[in-house]
Amino acid sequence: MVDLHIWAFPVNLIVAIGLFALSIVLYFRKPVRNLFLGCEAGIVSCVLMALFALSLFVEGTFSVTVHRSIPFTVLMLFSVCWLNMVVVDAFSRRRGVAYLLVHAGLLLMLAGGFYGAPDVVRGQTTVDGRHDTDILFTKDGVTMLPFSMKLKEFRTEYHDDGVSPKQYLSEITVDGVDMVTSVNHPARTESFSIFQADYDKEAGLYSILLVVHDPWLPFVMLGILFLAIGTLLSFKRIWQHRLVLLLVLVIALVFGAISLARIRLGHLMPALRSIWFVPHLLVYMLAYSLMAVSLVLAAVSMFKGVGSGFVSGKFAYRGMDRASGLSVADRLSLLSARLLETASGLLMLGMLCGMVWAWRAWGDWWAWDPKECWAGVTVIITLIFSHMPYYRKGWRLFLVVLAAFLAMQMTWYGVNYLPSAEFGLHTYNMG
Repeated sequence: MVDLHIWAFPVNLIVAIGLFALSIVLYFRKPVRNLFLGCEAGIVSCVLMALFALSLFVEGTFSVTVHRSIPFTVLMLFSVCWLNMVVVDAFSRRRGVAYLLVHAGLLLMLAGGFYGAPDVVRGQTTVDGRHDTDILFTKDGVTMLPFSMKLKEFRTEYHDDGVSPKQYLSEITVDGVDMVTSVNHPARTESFSIFQADYDKEAGLYSILLVVHDPWLPFVMLGILFLAIGTLLSFKRIWQHRLVLLLVLVIALVFGAISLARIRLGHLMPALRSIWFVPHLLVYMLAYSLMAVSLVLAAVSMFKGVGSGFVSGKFAYRGMDRASGLSVADRLSLLSARLLETASGLLMLGMLCGMVWAWRAWGDWWAWDPKECWAGVTVIITLIFSHMPYYRKGWRLFLVVLAAFLAMQMTWYGVNYLPSAEFGLHTYNMG
């Protein structure tokens, strides 16, 4: 395992600057640029994403701490270096706003999480009304906070039925200053965030708080914003086909109405009472629905017969219908591919909403939770498809959509039966 302490500030900052400088030097060496950003760039990106998917699969399924291993550290360093070159190339060659924002956002997220991990302080403390405390219990032991806290009052708010908990709140004093922290609404002092983690379920005499210090978080959040905007802008290209846009709108209305009808918004548990819950759920449900339709269309197109395929997103003209310009199988494949690309973008947006929500609720935007890992596997499979430089129709298209659909089923249902999910965040053990 990699000892994160050796990467702590200022070492991580020096490494970040040095790796960026190295990326610039490599970019201006034509053979290297052609290798990683030329016609074979799709292969490089697919290999990197496949390795990330494998890491997420292992960690999410078997609870093996892959992200602290030496191979994963090497993968992260190489990926950050490669993304540095991609972003520089996007600036210099003006590859489009959506392309730039997506890759710059991904770079900021990965770099912020990777470089910043050694500087994160995360631990729990118990506060009561009898005395102040400045002791924080972390995974590495005990550390002292630069402030002291004391509990004034803990209370539970209920829904109208008087039984279902609506919110858990702790009124605390931090160095004599009154604050309130509750589920999804952390308090903030200096550079620390204070989250409601647990409480005395018998008498409410004490409250367990999670305290987090993450100085690299602004880079991550800026990356999430860039990636979200870039993903939204990318839909303009995908939805140029009116039939695709029509299908997306119809499915969005149908499954959006069904999903909202099944959610009891009036009696949600505190962990689910977040402004990010509804968009997170609806976007994912729409993506799953589009993926299912894409799978059916890919299967039908495969059995109807295919032409030679299309490269770089454009069909090769073979076996065409004279009236339409494309055979029925080709048109079905094209529609299936566009729906899968739409689902990929929606999965990304749903994951980004979940990241912000996770930070607001648990103080960690990516906790390597089994459901998070499998959601990442699903997104990566769809992204590999969009970066494939090879034919994207017929049995190849069907296998990609099928793999993404099965990964989605594992995310939605299967992880609940994995031993690794017993204490996962998505079990909502904190009411």
